[in-house]
Amino acid sequence: MELANSKAAYREFRGKYNLRPLPPWRNAFVKGVAREALSIRPGPRSIVGPNQRRVKFDGGVFGPLPVDGGKKISTKIAVTLGELRTDALGRLLVLGGAGISGTTRLGNKIGDTNKELVYPSSGHCKKAMLPTGRGV
Repeated sequence: MELANSKAAYREFRGKYNLRPLPPWRNAFVKGVAREALSIRPGPRSIVGPNQRRVKFDGGVFGPLPVDGGKKISTKIAVTLGELRTDALGRLLVLGGAGISGTTRLGNKIGDTNKELVYPSSGHCKKAMLPTGRGV
């Protein structure tokens, strides 16, 4: 299974339905392949059997990113997106991150949903593979 958080690379949040016209891209000043650094992708993890604990989605990073008109490069921040567990029957449990968000820009307040260079610590699961090979 793989978790990723690409919120910083997606569109600004303007309500639950994202009505037309589409909102602008978050962090639009980050161009080209540098936008990949806006997505936290720690890589795939696997878990097998009942009562398995703490397979962490650690090793993900946010940044480094251009700041101040590209004159400087931000730091690279390590971010854990959550963890996998299984219960006594072997059912998959996916737990989100620790709820820690931050920013790579000094003095940046992170309370605004659409603030630049802000990273969250929770991930989004698009697809999981069952032992049968079927996706869920």
